[in-house]
Amino acid sequence: MAIEAHCGTLSALTLALPRSCAVPESRGTLPKGMFVAKVAVSAKTKQHLIHAIDGITMLAILRAANTGVEQGRRIPEVLVIGLRLADGIEEAPHDIVELIQAQRKSGIVFVCVRNVEFEGAMREEACFVVRRPLSERSGHAPTFHEFASAWIPSGEALLEIADAAATTDDLWDSLCSPAARISPISTRVSYARAESPNCARRSPNWRATMPGRRRRSGATRRMPSCARPAPSSSPSNSCSRVVPIQRRNEATKSPRRSNPTSRSLIDAA
Repeated sequence: MAIEAHCGTLSALTLALPRSCAVPESRGTLPKGMFVAKVAVSAKTKQHLIHAIDGITMLAILRAANTGVEQGRRIPEVLVIGLRLADGIEEAPHDIVELIQAQRKSGIVFVCVRNVEFEGAMREEACFVVRRPLSERSGHAPTFHEFASAWIPSGEALLEIADAAATTDDLWDSLCSPAARISPISTRVSYARAESPNCARRSPNWRATMPGRRRRSGATRRMPSCARPAPSSSPSNSCSRVVPIQRRNEATKSPRRSNPTSRSLIDAA
């Protein structure tokens, strides 16, 4: 009999899941690189994935074929993935949860495992994290709610399937209940980009490339309000001050004086 995959001391069997859903240990380890190979990921998330996560393990896969329920409309299957946190990391890695969930249409229950000091000794603890979509509106990007349970000792971490579960959709709702039974302060809201062929990413200079947005070379700039001349309240005064330069020169030009020396020479001649 094959040994089931483990994340710390947790496995599909310790979580009270059916043995038929357990993933063998030989196939449970998921390399980190597979989650950043084909998608755009920020440098911060990459560093968090490298340094905050010791290992990612597929613990169980629940399908209609191995659970005896009917195929649902929303959820094709439910995955149980273990996230082993590195030493010193005590918070659930929400960005890693979003990174992995965004690449799968399956429902995923994340089991985060950490080692913390408790009453003078080290203790292994676990918490459940799920990311569920809210009601979607046509033409809008879908919105997701992220739920995280409280940290509990690993021996108390259980994922029980409700007896009334008849479809894979019911399985998903049933397995989400441990993570959903939390206070609203632990929820996180995230948004996903709507995948549409008409939705292209905008470049930083997208306004300059739009039709009709080009700046004309001979366009005049609007004068700032502080530099504009104040309008005059008296029309007559404004007209009296506007004098053409040429006429002003002519009006102020002094009359030509006759040269007495030149006049005496003419008379002598």
